Amino acid sequence: MDAVTHPYLRFSHRLGQSALPVTDGPQMVYALLEIGVLGENNPATSLPLNICLALDQSLSMRGEKMERVSDAARYVFSQLGPHDVLSIVAFNDRATVGLPAQVNPLMNEVYKAIDGIIPRGGTEMAAGLRAGLEELLHGRARVGRAISSLLLLTDGRTYGDEARCLDLAEQARRQELLITPLGVGDEWNEDLLEAIAFRCGSHSVYIDRAEAIIDAFRQHIVDLRNICGRQAKLTLRTSVGTRLAQIHRITPLIGRLELLPGPNVSEQTFALGNLMLGDPQSLLLEIVLPPVAAGQVEIAHCTLEWESTDSAEATARAEYTMIAPVDRLARPAQILDEQVKVAVEKVVAYKLQKRAWQDVQEGNLAQATTKLRMVATRLLAAGEPELARTVQAEADHLERHGFASVLGTKQIKYGTRGLGRTKNMRAPEQARS
Repeated sequence: MDAVTHPYLRFSHRLGQSALPVTDGPQMVYALLEIGVLGENNPATSLPLNICLALDQSLSMRGEKMERVSDAARYVFSQLGPHDVLSIVAFNDRATVGLPAQVNPLMNEVYKAIDGIIPRGGTEMAAGLRAGLEELLHGRARVGRAISSLLLLTDGRTYGDEARCLDLAEQARRQELLITPLGVGDEWNEDLLEAIAFRCGSHSVYIDRAEAIIDAFRQHIVDLRNICGRQAKLTLRTSVGTRLAQIHRITPLIGRLELLPGPNVSEQTFALGNLMLGDPQSLLLEIVLPPVAAGQVEIAHCTLEWESTDSAEATARAEYTMIAPVDRLARPAQILDEQVKVAVEKVVAYKLQKRAWQDVQEGNLAQATTKLRMVATRLLAAGEPELARTVQAEADHLERHGFASVLGTKQIKYGTRGLGRTKNMRAPEQARS
């Protein structure tokens, strides 16, 4: 079932089975809800971009990584228009503002700031975050309403300032500033970077080799240009006796959705972040229904609200009702609808690998190994053979050596979250060589 309830939005949903059986007790229903953003009916954002590049200049960045970062920064500048804002911050043990926030800066000033980034010292990420967010606020003051985004790149662990980093991410959230952290190589803290991103409605990015840096920057600019809705919120209202047991985002990235404060469990609101052209959001819902008779039953009523990037319309709203047919001849499904089944397998794999890493931290290596092998099986069922091989190789490594590999951990964490979207990862054979 699908419906167009807004000029550039299409809602649709699939059930785990085409028709539900009549029951005299509760039943669990899987539903895959998709919110599609139609590019042909909606132009790219008309708002200016307000971008700050916060770049790690610690000693470990010397050589090819710094060269590629410089190329990527020049690329970002080349993609900006006359109304866009750019600022550049470099950080090691402290932060330096190489290019203060400027509208349409001169090329020689930008290149001078980039060329002045010389790797030295250690890594203090909080200093770079703080300076970068300040520049974003300066930039916003110059252009008013804008897409404000901090692109933070690092290749190392920050020590002693993790709590400050998270506090700054909370500040960014309140000020409606995006932070997209990029980790290069193997020696950075993926849990910290993802926590920073989650707090302001973004996601972190794993770059396993220097030559992929410019592609990551390029994709970031594409994503910003494609934002057509900000601060999207989805409210799911269920009828009396119906309960939303679980909800997981499947695309664009698997992960938990933040539950926003609300009055009751029958009307729950979740933060979806930005809506982007051509990038649908798919959500897997597990709904517990009360006894149902033949006919139709309402699964949930959906209300989507967001801030439009079209200056002619400040806020927007769309509604959709998920309905399921109930047939007295239907029986509980032995096999789920194929698309729903794949979504379930992906969620299970994602959750299992998270538990496996928790087991590793607690020293339960046998349990962690077993869970990783289960993840590999689920990934094969979800049509992800390459990532399944990576997970199997890591399970073998853990069993043989008694510890998880840094590279394998990152590949699996980001691979199970993206499932096909992390295109720049090395193949398993290369990763183990």
